[in-house]
Amino acid sequence: MPKRSASNKVTNKVFGIPSFLNESEEAEWWYANRDRIGDLLAKHGRIVPGRKVERTRAISIRLPESDIALAQQRAKDQGVGYQTVLKEAIREGLRR
Repeated sequence: MPKRSASNKVTNKVFGIPSFLNESEEAEWWYANRDRIGDLLAKHGRIVPGRKVERTRAISIRLPESDIALAQQRAKDQGVGYQTVLKEAIREGLRR
């Protein structure tokens, strides 16, 4: 595996990409996080093969401050924005 530069380490931390011991571990991580990575790519205008493009709409929602704080902590741990964490939680809840 090629050695990553210092700037990649910063980018990896921001996006929550961990360091890997081997290619197998890295492949497993990318596969397990494919939906989140696809969302990030789509959000930034990248075409994701095999993924339909859904229109989005901004909404306003009131949440308890404790829920927002929990989402912010999880977002920090994952290296993503807290709104992304909330969106993923809503999607999971709707799939049940």
